Amino acid sequence: MKILFVSEQADSPIVHAMEELGHEVTVVPEWLAAPVALGKDFLLFTDWNDWTLLATIDIPKVFWRFGYVEHSQDHALAERSVERLNWMVKALTLCDLGFSTDGDWCMRHPEKLIWLCAAADGRVLGPGVIEAASHKQDGILFFGSKSGHGFKRWSFVTEMKLVYGPKFTHLQPLPRRGRDLAHIIAGHAIVVAPDGPVTMGYWSDRAYITCGFGGFLVHPLCNLGFHYHGAGRDSLGEAAFYKDREGLHNAIRFYLAHPEDRRLVAERAYLRTTKEHTYLHRCTTLIKRVEERVLKKCGG
Repeated sequence: MKILFVSEQADSPIVHAMEELGHEVTVVPEWLAAPVALGKDFLLFTDWNDWTLLATIDIPKVFWRFGYVEHSQDHALAERSVERLNWMVKALTLCDLGFSTDGDWCMRHPEKLIWLCAAADGRVLGPGVIEAASHKQDGILFFGSKSGHGFKRWSFVTEMKLVYGPKFTHLQPLPRRGRDLAHIIAGHAIVVAPDGPVTMGYWSDRAYITCGFGGFLVHPLCNLGFHYHGAGRDSLGEAAFYKDREGLHNAIRFYLAHPEDRRLVAERAYLRTTKEHTYLHRCTTLIKRVEERVLKKCGG
């Protein structure tokens, strides 16, 4: 299949996965999309700004939007939610099919929108190497921004610093999400995911990145539990989930005291990621749905 992928990132894991599946992918920025669209089976993009230009392109159009659309649980995110909602409305109007990592919003628009979560980059999977200079045997790591993601994220980072002091590492800005990050994760006992912004149907790619690098993940309770079985005192599972801040700290204390359990849980999560949660798996689903819901209708 010939796919026109509109992006500034020629090295996107999506491109790599599509090519690994045997498809021919042409990567161009927005302003070059129209001249090279002829002969392509469909256009795929993750971001778009020129809606007028998009409307002129006469091949099936598909998007995959990352991030939440609306987040009513945190008033500090209200303005961003409005911007993302407006983007989604325009994209759904102009496109034949859409994919989104926001499962809550997808459930409200099943006629044209499919829930497709983020994933791990299959090119860089595998546990990192512990570097002695930065190794924290009882270290707790959070990688991601503190500001710009709502009050709950800000309060999470603030509380972690107060409770754990030098044990807690807040990695910001991020290195490229490749082997450098894998080595940093290897140097910490636990990787924590913040309780905001997250809902039952939305979480970031942090979960798949952590597990794909062999890290031990403590994550807010949500439907991610369908992807990684929850660990507990009576079962190993593949990640630890918490309901509230008290549960977060209980999980951290328990697993800091049980390094062998951490190791076994992390190994199980890594295997699960390689088998089910890479961009190769996600793009396989995307192509199948595009064929079923777009190309067959167009006579392709």
